[in-house]
Amino acid sequence: MATKTVDRPDLRLVEPSDTSEDGIAETAAAEAEGYLLYLDPRDLLGHRGNLRRDLGDLSELQASIAAEGVLQALTVIPESGDRFRVVAGHRRTAAASAALDAGEWNPAIAPTVPCLVRPDLAERPAEQIFAMLGENDHRTDLTVSERSKGYAQLAAFDIAPSEIARRASIKVEHVKAAIRLDVMDDEVKAKADAGHLTFDDILALEEFEDDPEVQQRIVAAAGTSWGVRHEMATERRKRNDKVRVAELKAELETAGVREVAKPKGWPYESKAVGVARLADAGGKPLDVEAVKTAEGFAAFIDTVGSPEVVYVCLDPEGMGYKRPNSSSYRSPEERKRASEKREADEQRMVALNVAASVRRKFIRETWGSAKAAKELLEEATRAAATYPYDLAARNTQDFLAVMAGGSLDNLATARLERLQRMLVCRWIAGQEEHITDVGRMGYEFTKRPHQAIAWFDRLTAKGYGLSPAEAQLYEKLTDRVAQIAVEAQQRAVAERDAQLRKAAEVGGGDSVVFMLWPVPDGDVVNWQLVAGDGEHIDELPGDDVAQVQQWAAGVLEKMEFEATQWVEKHDEASSTTYYVIEFEEDDGYADEPDAVDGETDGAGGEPDASLSEPV
Repeated sequence: MATKTVDRPDLRLVEPSDTSEDGIAETAAAEAEGYLLYLDPRDLLGHRGNLRRDLGDLSELQASIAAEGVLQALTVIPESGDRFRVVAGHRRTAAASAALDAGEWNPAIAPTVPCLVRPDLAERPAEQIFAMLGENDHRTDLTVSERSKGYAQLAAFDIAPSEIARRASIKVEHVKAAIRLDVMDDEVKAKADAGHLTFDDILALEEFEDDPEVQQRIVAAAGTSWGVRHEMATERRKRNDKVRVAELKAELETAGVREVAKPKGWPYESKAVGVARLADAGGKPLDVEAVKTAEGFAAFIDTVGSPEVVYVCLDPEGMGYKRPNSSSYRSPEERKRASEKREADEQRMVALNVAASVRRKFIRETWGSAKAAKELLEEATRAAATYPYDLAARNTQDFLAVMAGGSLDNLATARLERLQRMLVCRWIAGQEEHITDVGRMGYEFTKRPHQAIAWFDRLTAKGYGLSPAEAQLYEKLTDRVAQIAVEAQQRAVAERDAQLRKAAEVGGGDSVVFMLWPVPDGDVVNWQLVAGDGEHIDELPGDDVAQVQQWAAGVLEKMEFEATQWVEKHDEASSTTYYVIEFEEDDGYADEPDAVDGETDGAGGEPDASLSEPV
């Protein structure tokens, strides 16, 4: 085996044959620090507990080592028979061996690698693991599952998670999560290595240990880390709903209320009617508390949204009660669709509410401190100056208080920095309020879909992942933007035509009117050149009015109209500025082209004078 020593001021090489008192002491000290040897990498033994499952692509590392050698010493421990075992540096060992075997090694460099020999680690396997964990091997760090394997091995040596955390400089909770990860299946480990499962996620999975199917569904959602968190929130809501249903059932039983299944066709097609919607023969509304245990009355637990008790009268007509009058007739098909829509809307709102709990946790983590909130100060100030309604947070007061880090009272004496943070928090709460309102009322009714889209875009740009319900809402909002653009176009054309009719009436019958009218098309304005009779001549997108007028004059010039002066007009109803130009009728071109010399009217007579004179 090729062995070479080297002088280093920080490492001493002590001959083990020195048995004097000083020699023994120096030997012990040297073993604690280690000593340097240059060894043939092909003679080194791999560690039995190597944390790396895959050495990865070594091609670049091999080329670098072949040219320059190994620059950072490997950590090895002595074995019997003058052999050495690698503790840290398995990738460099493999790359150097491959370069030597391939004949790529630089002949100017000795075919050996520097090895820091640590006799003190030979009988201390736990310390060997710590050495592996502390190794950043040629800038290729250990994967999450490889580190987890190391922490689990340390725990097997009865080293407390707190001590592992201290030595590894990580949170104790993350050590515990890593140890849990080591016993999970390869699918979970792969998702952790890909960054789709964090240590916090793995700890949170403990909540569902009693239900492996739920755990499997959560892990299956780990396309992104946020997919896991949204799925956890959904499963947590389902679990809480089950608990709540059991509580409600117990309450009904204790109160002596008869529980029934949800009536078929509820609420529009069922024979049963909610007590809250019924009146007696005299028109007086029924008192739920007074009748809920009476004969002919019952209750069911509605689980479409959040679980709630619904008290019903099973046969209102037979008991002489009045159903509520419907304001308009609806066919059975319409009632069925209405019922299905109601259920779908409630389920959508539940999903959006669950997503909101995850989203708001992300918001708190991102902008919940005074320092982080400054990032949004300019945007919040602009909203306060231009659209203060954005600061309204009627239904998000609790969230606002959490974001603000305390009470919203006594702001009258607060310092500027505190007031600025409050402004940002109110603006954030206003954005969340808008998202909630859009989800509750339906995207098709919002007049400001851009606001909700911009808020979702801001969140995703900071690393948030939308839940399926949020992604669907985002898509619907995008459709709403397109719909609003179409509606704006239609209104603009209708307003343009109305102004054309007005201009024609004012101009009289002996004039020709042309109009430049702006029609929005998304972020672009198309200027339409239109004749007085409504004929669309041409259009040009642009923001420079003078340039558009020059273009229109060129179009009219080809039609033998000399456009010299455009008159600016303003339509108050639509707040639209447009431009009009008017010509006397004989200033322009004829409807038909001039006749060619000698051309007749087609009947064999004289040339048709009407074809050679302006119309």
